[in-house]
Amino acid sequence: MELVAYASILILAVGFSYRTNPINNTLAYYGLATGCFFALSLLVRFGGFDADIANYATEMHRTGFALYYLREPVIWLGQRWLLYLLQSEALVFVVTDMLCFAAVAAAHRNLRLPQYALFALIVFFPFVMGMQNVYRQWVGACLALYAFSVADRHLVRSLLVFGLALASHNVTALFFPIVFSRARPEISLPLAAAGLFVAPLALYFGEGSKSSADTGLSLELLHLVVITAVALFISLPTWKAWDRPRLIAGAYSIFLMICSILILSSAGAERVSLSILMLLFPSLVMAVDYRFSGMPLMRALFSVACFTPMLLFGVRSFIL
Repeated sequence: MELVAYASILILAVGFSYRTNPINNTLAYYGLATGCFFALSLLVRFGGFDADIANYATEMHRTGFALYYLREPVIWLGQRWLLYLLQSEALVFVVTDMLCFAAVAAAHRNLRLPQYALFALIVFFPFVMGMQNVYRQWVGACLALYAFSVADRHLVRSLLVFGLALASHNVTALFFPIVFSRARPEISLPLAAAGLFVAPLALYFGEGSKSSADTGLSLELLHLVVITAVALFISLPTWKAWDRPRLIAGAYSIFLMICSILILSSAGAERVSLSILMLLFPSLVMAVDYRFSGMPLMRALFSVACFTPMLLFGVRSFIL
């Protein structure tokens, strides 16, 4: 049933590709998107817990306040509180899912992306893997996407939401040059330079504290190829003022991925790649429209390409 649900959302993404905004009424559009994701969340959460998600359900019943939990209180303590109120692990996940989707939908609106893009994101391979498996990372990435969307206009708000992302998953700190790449040059450029020094050290000293969940495959080099291709696609040609954020995000993404492969395990490097791809998704959508002049066929092919990896590799078990 989950595969059918994802296929249905993919059909919506393809169907919405023919125009930038097929539904003129904003409330109706976001109501439709929210309803689709809510139905998907109910189906996923009440269909049984897979892999890492079962561990999160168990952790909701803990009562201790060890440093491990205090470092990431949004998930560990927040979900305990929700369980106390709702008395259902599945409902806790549904509420958390919807809060994350609200952040993603707000980012979509802030960035003025075409309507198909929100449906394409729901079926995007890293988004699916995060929701189904590496959950804290997914929550952090969703919040970081919102922080990214307002970094150019509301820096304080961006910083506050990024702080929530860090309190959900500490490893989100690795992506601060990408998140704030849209901020003013006097902020984004020093942060990008700082990332070149901070990221390798953070990866080296933080390697032992990460979740052991992964896709079950050793695909880090393939992830590097994909990240490199995406980075080049979104940032070239780059020597224009309006391309500065994409240049920073693209160059730093490649650097971070190389560092992850050299320092982390295969699973760790792949998880870094998933977050990078989620944060580059808005720029990728914009680049597809820019390079192909908003051609409906290219939007549709892009939507299909977002989901295809779930069917090609061993991770398809998460949606069957």
